[in-house]
Formats: sequence, structure tokens, C-alpha cells
Amino acid sequence: MSYPDLTLDSGLPANVDAERIVIAAVLIDNAYFTEASEKLDSDDFCLDSNRRIWLRISELMAKQKAVDEITLAAELRRHRELDAVGGVSYIAGLSEGMPRRPAIGDYVAELKDKALLRKLIHIANLSSQRAQDQSESAQDVLGFAMEQMQAAAEQGISSPLQSFGAFVEKSYPSVDAVFKHSARSQGLPSGLKELDELTCGFQRKELIVVAARPAMGKTAAGLCFSVHASINLDQTVALFSMEMRKEAILHRLVSMRSTVSLQDIREGRWTDTNKRYALDAMSEIVSAPLYIDDQAGQSVQKIKAKAARLKSQTGHLDLIVIDQLNYIALPMDSKKYGNRSQDLGFITRGLKGMAVELDVPVVVLHQLSRANEKRDDREPRLSDLRDSGEIEQDSDVVIFPHRPSYYDTKADDKEKLKAVMLLSKQRQGPTGRAECEYVAENTLFRNVEVKASLWT
Repeated sequence: MSYPDLTLDSGLPANVDAERIVIAAVLIDNAYFTEASEKLDSDDFCLDSNRRIWLRISELMAKQKAVDEITLAAELRRHRELDAVGGVSYIAGLSEGMPRRPAIGDYVAELKDKALLRKLIHIANLSSQRAQDQSESAQDVLGFAMEQMQAAAEQGISSPLQSFGAFVEKSYPSVDAVFKHSARSQGLPSGLKELDELTCGFQRKELIVVAARPAMGKTAAGLCFSVHASINLDQTVALFSMEMRKEAILHRLVSMRSTVSLQDIREGRWTDTNKRYALDAMSEIVSAPLYIDDQAGQSVQKIKAKAARLKSQTGHLDLIVIDQLNYIALPMDSKKYGNRSQDLGFITRGLKGMAVELDVPVVVLHQLSRANEKRDDREPRLSDLRDSGEIEQDSDVVIFPHRPSYYDTKADDKEKLKAVMLLSKQRQGPTGRAECEYVAENTLFRNVEVKASLWT
């Protein structure tokens, strides 16, 4: 049969005969629609006539109406599209040369493959246009291309409903293995024992928000998690610091590992003993799989592109830490909502997507509002998160580092050590309090050494 020349996207990968057979099969036997519609959308058809026809077939089926040549023509006529698709003669000719028993699954797979090829060409063309325009950095264009490629790959993968029996059989070598793959065995320890008792460690694919007021210890917590994972556990960590530069981070890391006062390091006050401790700490830091990027104002796309490249280069990625959420930029081509809560929601959804796509826990630091300072106990709550609705919704875990002595000018040295990690949200587990210590001169959170004497 002949096809309307004006509706064929010339030069693009397509199999219009397969498109015709899929549509004709559904018109002859509506039962074929269930199998085809599970994997196909109207955009998967290259020929414009077929795209319109499949859309109207889908609408009729959604209304539980019988679909044949007559009802389809009537529906197209109602939408004033009958002439655009080639008229009644085009619909009648769809079944010409139709196989007696079409292998509908094979034709659907063929259409999906051609649609994905067209999508890849479209992404390549858009990326080329943006690169030639030169209004964005190469990293931004690369991040856009990688994100679009990942989205196209996910759309091309069919994921049907699966019984738990089939899932267990495919994923575990034996039934006993199901119980060996516990969250605790798979989680990445934070280094704080009481926190790990509650969380079973940081889990892959999760977004963990660590929020606090300025000077309360957000960055200290993020660095402690990074150091424990990379130095103590030899796990690959990507640290994105958009607030502090590499030199300042290095000073903190040396102080944390050497117990030499951060102020002494900054002022260059060295003794032979302290210098030896600092050199030992430096040796640990430079040999650890800890990678840092201190470029300010990066978008989620750019962060994801860099993290994906690191994972490709090293073979694995075990933790991403970002300091902090407020400094993550929206991509140039994104919609600015004008409402900070919605803008942050766009970012947090991107971070959650990054955690899932890269199969890694993502820890992002965030600044609290002053609301907690108006309460007697000064302890933060979920409602204190700046523009909290979107952040609370997208996060899997929310942790508030809190030091009661920060608000007590009369606190003695023993009281100043007291700190707590308030686990205020955990999608897959309990909430609670994890007591710890904060050593201010080293900006270090650590486990309570002698809890009975410290907290009584």
C-alpha cells in the first residue's frame, strides 16, 4: 500500500510495515492491544498517520469500547483527523498482506527498537545544537546528553509485573540467601555506632539529608562520613563541596585524623609531635579513595555526570556527599518556578534520581531555618527544614546533628562534648536519637567513649 508522503519522517529509522501490522492486528482482534500497549506509546510510531491512529485506539480501549475499522474511523472523524491520516481507504488498507497469525511481540519489539534509535538521533542533534550555540559549558552539555541518554535507556527497558517467586529465584541462589542480604550487611556504616544501629548504615539508592543551623556541624558530619568510608573502610567517596574550598577541607581532614587543633593548623603553630601526627594523617588522606570537587554552583546534571565518570573510571562508587543543597544550581534550560520550595523540589528529585541511577547513597547537607531557636529545647524538627515540604517528601532519611551546649554559654567542657544525631525520618526503619560526641577543636563527631560518665 502507499503511504502519505507528508507524514513520514524521512531518513529516520522506521518500519512502517510493522506499524501497520500491529494496528491491523488490534483492529481484527482487540485482545492484541493488551500485549502491544504494555510496551508501546503513540510516540513509538514513526508515521504520523499511525501515531494518530494508535492514540485514538488507546482512547477507545480506555473507555472499554470495541475498536474496529468503523469505530476507529468515527473517532478520527470526531477529532477531525480522518482526512489527515489518509481517510477511510487508508484504514481499510491496513490489513492488506496481514499474516494469518501475526507474532505481535516480534513486531512490537521491532517498533520499540526503531523508536529508540530515533530518540538517540534526536538527543544527538539536540546536544550538537547546544554545543554549537556555545552558551553553555561543555560540562553542562555533557550532563544534558548523559541524562537524556539514561532516560532513553530506561524507556527502552520493559519491566513487566513479576511474582515474588520469580524475583527470589532470579535474585538469590537459595532461600537462605534472602536473609543474608540484610540492610545491615549491605549498608555503608557512618562511623557513629548508635546512628548505624538505627539506620543499618547508609543504603544504596537512598537520599540522606543532613540538616542543621550554621556552626552546628553539618559540614563536620559530612566529612566524618566521608573519612570513615574512604579511609577506614577503603570505599570510594565523591565529595562535592560548593561552600568550602579544597584547602580548607584538607585542613579539616588533617585535624580530624591527627587530633591537632584546626586553629593550630590554620595559624601554622607546629610542634615536632603535632607535625608528625599531621604528616601521618596526610599520608592516610592522600592514599584514600576520596575524591573532591569544589566547583561552586553546579547543577545536579553536572554532579551526576562527574560522579558517573568517577564510577566508570574506578569501577565502583560507594558514597556521594554534597555540601550543600542551597548551592546547587538549576540547569539553564529548566523551568524556574519562582517559588524556592518548588525549585528545591526539582533539585531533590534530581538527587534522588541520581542515587537510584548510580546505585549509591547520596548524602546532601542543608541549612535549617531559625524556627528551632524559638523553642525551649532548641531541638530541630522536620518542619524547620527550609522550604521543607519538597525536601521531606523526596528524602529517604533526615538527620539533624544537634549540640545542646551551643545555646548554653555556661556549659562546661563535659557538657560541650555532648552531641546527638536526631534521626527524624527514615523511610525503611525507625526514628530516634543517636548520642555521640563533638570535639570542637577538630570539628569531629565521634562515638561516646565512656557513655556512663558522660551522659549521667
